[in-house]
Parts: sequence; structure tokens; C-alpha cells
Amino acid sequence: ILNIKFPSPLIAMILLSLLMYFKIISVNFIESGAKLLLDNIGLFFVSLLVGAFGYLLIIKDKLLIVFAIFIITSICLIIFTGLTTQYLLARRVCKKRLANLKE
Repeated sequence: ILNIKFPSPLIAMILLSLLMYFKIISVNFIESGAKLLLDNIGLFFVSLLVGAFGYLLIIKDKLLIVFAIFIITSICLIIFTGLTTQYLLARRVCKKRLANLKE
């Protein structure tokens, strides 16, 4: 409608967030679906690994660089996720303490 190109997973996550915020979809429904996906997560990576073997000859010379990139980005992602989680939890605790002081 607006002629703006958004990735479809981003649109789906925004819609899902809105549906959960307005309590149209319950969290229990999402949790059961997520559990099913997490229980079978290994199946989703089979095609990725098979596709990667096709490029093995191309990246063979730069395999050390590729692994270094994987390791560095994984470490950065873990640190970023941890810091974000700590910030959000601290914010929630501060809000609860502030609410308790007002009572």
C-alpha cells in the first residue's frame, strides 16, 4: 500500500507483537508452537548444511576467515543479547520497586 519494501519476517513479527499486545493471541498459544519448533530445530538446518557443501570448494581457501567471522559474530551476539536482557530485567525491577514505594 505504501510502496515501502519490508522483509516479510519483520512484518510478521510486528503483526505477531501487536496481536499479543492486544491479547488477540494468547502467549500460551505461541509457547506451544515455539516448543514444537524448538523440539525439531535440527531438521531446519539440514538443507542449510547440504547447501553449504556446494560452496565448500569456493570457500576452501578462506575457511579460517569464515570460521573467525562465525566465532566473532557469535560472541558479539551473545554479549549483545545478555546486555539487552540485563537492561530490560533491571528496568522491570526498577518499575516494580517504584510501584511498591508508591503504595
